[in-house]
Amino acid sequence: GLASHLMGISSGNFATSPFVGALWENAVFGEIRRYLSLSQRSDSVWFYRDNQQREIDFMVFAGGKAALLECKWAERPDDSATKSITELQKLVREKKIPDFAENRGFVVCRTPHQFPLGKSDVHAI
Repeated sequence: GLASHLMGISSGNFATSPFVGALWENAVFGEIRRYLSLSQRSDSVWFYRDNQQREIDFMVFAGGKAALLECKWAERPDDSATKSITELQKLVREKKIPDFAENRGFVVCRTPHQFPLGKSDVHAI
């Protein structure tokens, strides 16, 4: 809310703002941190980007499991939202990286109900 106010974004122009995606990602990060703090979990939260331009908004690690999260402002994101997640999952399988041995992919969006995205094992939540 404060960031929107400082950028001059109101409820009337929020959805059409070029910053809506970044603000959504920031709000999701805040909710992840709040959940981890309230649940007193020691999960670690990371951002991923490599030299092949693969990018994952958030990776949450806990107990040998990883949650790979992409943030999209859309209510019904399409299969393209899963591209970085599925590419990283494929790379992890090929390289047999232990920290990612058990992982799940999610696209965090504004949908009221969880649903699978395309042929991948990624779900919109």
